Amino acid sequence: MKKNIYIFIFIFIFVSLPFYLYAETRGLTINIKTPDGKSVDLYNGSFALIIGASNYTEGWPKLPGVKKDVDAVKAVLEEQGFHVTVVMDPKKDQMVQAFENFINKYGQDQDNRLLFYFAGHGYTVKMTYGEEMGYIVPVDAPNPHNDQNRFLSTAMDMQLIEVFAKRIQSKHALFLFDSCFSGSLFALSRAVPESISYKTARPVRQFITSGGADEQVPDTSIFRQQFISALKGETNLGKDGYITGTALGEYLQDSVVNYSKGAQHPQYGKIRNPNLDKGDFVFVLNKTNDEQSMFIIHAEEQRVNEERKSIKKEKEKYEHDKVVYAEREKEEKEKLIKDAESAEKMIALQEERRKLEEERKEIDRIRILGKKEALKREREKKKIEEEREKIEKKKLYANLPKDGIKYTISGGEGGENYHNGLKYLSSLEFRKARDKFADELNSSREGPFHADADKAWKKTDKIVRAMAGITVGDVGKQIAVKDSVTRADLAALLIDEMKLDKLFAGRIHVKSQIDKMKTEFIPADVLNHSFKEEILTIMKWKVRGLEPKYDTATKAYLFKPTDVVKRGEMAFILEDVLIKLTGDEKLVTAYFFGQDKSPYPDVKPTSPFYNAVMNMTSRGIMEGELSGEFRIDAPVDGAEALFALRVLKQKMNIY
Repeated sequence: MKKNIYIFIFIFIFVSLPFYLYAETRGLTINIKTPDGKSVDLYNGSFALIIGASNYTEGWPKLPGVKKDVDAVKAVLEEQGFHVTVVMDPKKDQMVQAFENFINKYGQDQDNRLLFYFAGHGYTVKMTYGEEMGYIVPVDAPNPHNDQNRFLSTAMDMQLIEVFAKRIQSKHALFLFDSCFSGSLFALSRAVPESISYKTARPVRQFITSGGADEQVPDTSIFRQQFISALKGETNLGKDGYITGTALGEYLQDSVVNYSKGAQHPQYGKIRNPNLDKGDFVFVLNKTNDEQSMFIIHAEEQRVNEERKSIKKEKEKYEHDKVVYAEREKEEKEKLIKDAESAEKMIALQEERRKLEEERKEIDRIRILGKKEALKREREKKKIEEEREKIEKKKLYANLPKDGIKYTISGGEGGENYHNGLKYLSSLEFRKARDKFADELNSSREGPFHADADKAWKKTDKIVRAMAGITVGDVGKQIAVKDSVTRADLAALLIDEMKLDKLFAGRIHVKSQIDKMKTEFIPADVLNHSFKEEILTIMKWKVRGLEPKYDTATKAYLFKPTDVVKRGEMAFILEDVLIKLTGDEKLVTAYFFGQDKSPYPDVKPTSPFYNAVMNMTSRGIMEGELSGEFRIDAPVDGAEALFALRVLKQKMNIY
């Protein structure tokens, strides 16, 4: 039994390194013959990458059984027509290079299928923000119990696997993890798809794991045995001559739980991406040619029929629009002829219209100049009144006793300006409040409220600067005065102040896709929350960092609206918003490689927040502290949140 997670992952990796072993089986084109003798292709080529890590050198137990598992999987895949590449005992840099080489060589043909298999150690890290991150372990990575920092820099996490998965151009890719693995890379599935023709024509990235977190995997792999049995046709699968990736996941889930006597609980599903979760991987079993032909011909017929219907609708729309435009053009011509009985009348009308337009522009110019002049006079008048008020106050202060300035306000003692500033602050008039606090501080003597006025001025000044150049509604103003912003507050700011729902929808041009994006469930802790609608909208768009969390006490997923948002979490959330607005997936790993030193001593390059912090600070959306630290665990106040959203809107030209 291997406690440290013996992983089998079907993954897209590794070519052209000198210590790798290669299987020279040629990739076969998967096709059938139609009754009239024509060839119909399902896949142009089939390519598999098998990676085995056995001889560990930095504290992990060696895995002698890996070689046997790799050979067995290689053999059954070659029977399926796959070109198989085998890689043994890679280090971290060799792994990364092999990923890129394999994808560049085999993953650019849309009609290829890719299958990836990894045998070796794996590990799960519980992150500080409550989620889990899975890692695959190269042979040179140390045991994290001995040196966790070096482990994090030499192991490969599942976020990078997701990035590589998205780089594949081939429509179908299947990843299997024969391991006890935890994380949120894919969404769990439970049902076999109904329309095979629909699924085979659309892209997909599928994942199957052999167990959950903290389960143990035997040295003799039950998962591998059942996988090979399924592909050899020794099970009740594939009665129609084929097995889909979803059906394979369901079978492995049932059979491995049975043969392991409940020790392993496989999971299966698809990547969390609406553009890569519609298809299904297909294995064609060694049935008769007639059975294979009937299956694929039926799938192709359905696909062709769907495309024919789509083309017919486009043609009908074109013809309809053509008729409408012709009618409009005819109406316009008739109207012009009716309005102008002769060429002379038409010219006269045009000249009259031109003169009227010039007169209108002149009137508008005069009106604008008048408004500007009036505003200028109003500002000058206000400035004169303010100067007069300051002079009167100085005269008053000069005649007061030297032992201090006292005012009686509603029965109490205190600075008049300070109390007036509090009144303006309570009514959310921040500029007026700031000015009154400044007047209190500019007094010739320090009154009893001088220290409080200093704190209040700093707070209101920060709010005024955060709101500069933008219009903020009542919700934003109420959140601006808070010393710490909650998850519900941030959801309200993103939806009510930044109009995130409208911005995201504007970047999806097909209305049917927007209609499908609905909140899957309503957490119990937001049913009666005042920001319920804003929270559900954020959940609909699956903003990373603002998803519901699993609560062990209630055994349910809760949004936890009252949890305070920390600066590291804020950077993580805004990074995902930036990626969704720009569509630039490269931002996920923009600072992932080649970063040996961080500009912030409290945020190491190995930190899960490092990439997000650098994406935000390099664009001026968030800032470091005067101490030189970023302080990822410090709470975000309302003014800071408004400032970050204001800069993000400016960067995206959102007004």
